[in-house]
Amino acid sequence: EQVRDLAQYFEARGVPFHAYTVVQGIDPKREAEMAAEVLAAGARSIFIDLEPWSGYYWQRTAEDARVFGQELRRLQPNAVVVTVIEPRPWALERLPLAEFAAFSDALAPLIYWETFNTQPNLDAYQRYGWPPGPDGITPEFLLDVSVDLLQQYNLPIQPVGQGASPDMDAWTRFLGYASQLGMPDISVWRHGVTNPGVWDLLKERTPCG
Repeated sequence: EQVRDLAQYFEARGVPFHAYTVVQGIDPKREAEMAAEVLAAGARSIFIDLEPWSGYYWQRTAEDARVFGQELRRLQPNAVVVTVIEPRPWALERLPLAEFAAFSDALAPLIYWETFNTQPNLDAYQRYGWPPGPDGITPEFLLDVSVDLLQQYNLPIQPVGQGASPDMDAWTRFLGYASQLGMPDISVWRHGVTNPGVWDLLKERTPCG
């Protein structure tokens, strides 16, 4: 009921309502039911955060991922489902991404050029065969890696920009390069920390404004 109220509130004011959730796989059928309920309550799409880290992120197996996807699509066969991932190969190898891609409409890599620009990440990318250039972890680098990692799934790629980044030059380059790569649909994580200038830039540079 709360989700329905929120959906109606935002939609009535011209703001499309989309949902975001983190799945664990502990009870995949129940988690799928909850996601389906959110979609039925008025969410235009649901973004599923798939990460391998300890705590409240994904904790189970590929079979649990299949069960989740089958149940979600049984309940919501026409819903728009987007799986959110980190474009770090050492994270993806710990996840059942193929099983999630099988029921997803798109994949959304987190293009966090500041958060990921650390020496451990630089070293790990080097070890995994993606050596960063002299500028380190840039929007362009992460977008290129995302294409390399995700193109095998034959799904649209909808990158998520780092809202907490105050670097408007990086944001401009991110949007421009994503467009060059054929990625017109952009998201931002998250509203509460995003520079107001980013919203103005998105209005100018993206189809949905």
